[in-house]
Amino acid sequence: MLSGDTRRRSAIARAGFSIASALVAFSFPIAAEESASPRTPFILIVVDTLRADHLHSHGATRTTSPNLDRLASDGVHFKRAYSQAPWTTASVGSLLTSQFPATLGITDIASPLPSHVEVLPSFLRRNGYVTAGVVSHTFISSKWGFARGFDHFDESNIANNHGISTVGVSNLGIEKIDELKDQPFFLLLHYFDPHFPYLEHEGFRFPSEDSGYAGVVRSGVKIKELRRASRTMSAADEREMRRIYDSEIAFTDHQIGRVLEHLRKLGLYDESLIILTADHGEEFLDHGALGHTRTVYNELLHVPFIIKPPKATPAVVEAPVALVDAFPTAAALLGLELDLPAQGRDLFAAHGEPAESPVFSETSRGASLRSVVLGDFKLIEDGASGKIELYDVVSDPRELEDIAARHPERVSRMRSMLSEWFVRTQKRIPPPERVDVSDGERERLRALGYVE
Repeated sequence: MLSGDTRRRSAIARAGFSIASALVAFSFPIAAEESASPRTPFILIVVDTLRADHLHSHGATRTTSPNLDRLASDGVHFKRAYSQAPWTTASVGSLLTSQFPATLGITDIASPLPSHVEVLPSFLRRNGYVTAGVVSHTFISSKWGFARGFDHFDESNIANNHGISTVGVSNLGIEKIDELKDQPFFLLLHYFDPHFPYLEHEGFRFPSEDSGYAGVVRSGVKIKELRRASRTMSAADEREMRRIYDSEIAFTDHQIGRVLEHLRKLGLYDESLIILTADHGEEFLDHGALGHTRTVYNELLHVPFIIKPPKATPAVVEAPVALVDAFPTAAALLGLELDLPAQGRDLFAAHGEPAESPVFSETSRGASLRSVVLGDFKLIEDGASGKIELYDVVSDPRELEDIAARHPERVSRMRSMLSEWFVRTQKRIPPPERVDVSDGERERLRALGYVE
């Protein structure tokens, strides 16, 4: 058995992080072979539409996320995590399969999770887990193929734009924990409420920066009204949207806190594997638009990503990582052999990847865009026009200064990486499946801003 320090250094080197730089920020939390017992509970929490920079632990000035911040301080906090797509079906599909959206054939609102690809819950069920899911969005419902692999799958909290679902998700989550606590269990909890329409919640209000604000933005306003007014919105309108959005985050954080506290009361928190992330972020005119799906800028792709292994040593990781890495990482931390293809990597173990591992994302919703993050830099390519953008996302996280013209060699290298990845991920067999989207479902999706 290696000493603790030797094992930690070895693990960091195998994971592809530079020892010289990583030891400052990253104390390897656990060796995979010691990671878990066969009865380790696994809770995966996905918050819809939660951009990373609105969390206090990511530098937000408002105290939006005390419970998520505490979870981050208890586990491994990946500060530069990227979603593989800026919309729900594609992103959660990648999270649950370790396959990229193009490989899955998830391209538009009628794309389901393909039936031929094994998903995380079915993998865990094969390995002795009872699996339960509580979801709150049509795009990850049973009709879209997301009930596969679950022994228990509850979609009663899919309220779309007609109600608040977060309390119900936490209530059912606590019930499932009580029901399954004496056996190995996996629980997926999906929270929807940060998604528009943005609602201000009693008890989670933040003071306005603009005294006497009387603009178009108000609690519950429809997204189509906001988009209609977006061309003439003022800075005060933008601040008001963010303020109400932060109320949604604080409300959701409180409800997630109820679940985490219940695990503590049962004595399960320390021994559980808990992963928390988001499917994508949200744009508030950062690049001239509102909502999500259509771009691959940081406001949509940079998401929170926290992994709390059993009895973990807290750590912060600044290296870029991907949500497609979650599945293989979880399998390793649970001590399970990953016997299926994965396009992601185990973040805590050896796979021979270089110190700089590229992180890829894409969208085909209203655009044909793909991006690669490599170290401090991010390249975006428009597949239709061929336009290239390059940003230093460390010094310019808002991606306001395109520096492609100043770095032709870097552009050439990253563009080659992106092209190779794009060709590789297009190879999908069999052809993409389709969902029959009813007129009623299309209307509900239109109210959520997904259909013009």
